[in-house]
Amino acid sequence: MLGTGTRGTTIESDNNDINNPVFISIADNIVAKGIAFKNNYSYPDFGNRAKDNIIFRQASAVQVEGDRCAFFQCAFHGIQDTLYDKSGRHLFRECFIEGSVDFIYGVAQSIYEVHI
Repeated sequence: MLGTGTRGTTIESDNNDINNPVFISIADNIVAKGIAFKNNYSYPDFGNRAKDNIIFRQASAVQVEGDRCAFFQCAFHGIQDTLYDKSGRHLFRECFIEGSVDFIYGVAQSIYEVHI
C-alpha cells in the first residue's frame, strides 16, 4: 500500500470497539509506506483548559497479525491501545506512534527502527 505521506493519506475512524480497529492486517508480506492510521475516538477537545478525570477507552488504530509485514514512514495515532502488534514478525521503520496508555502492545516479534 503506497500513500502520498502521512499528511496526505489518512485512514481514520472513531470506533471504540477494541475488536474492530481502523485497519487490520492479517495477510503475510504486507508493505505500507506513507500512510497515517488514526483512531480519533476519545480524543478530548478541551481547548486551552485542562480537565480532571479523563476517561480514555480502548480504540485501536491498527492490528497486525500477518507474518513478515513492514511499515515505512507511517503514522499511528490513538489514545489507548493504538498499535496492536498481535502476532508475526514486523518491521516499523521511521514510523510515528502516538498514544497515552499501552500505545504499543501484543506478542509479535517486531523491530522499531528510528533514524534521527
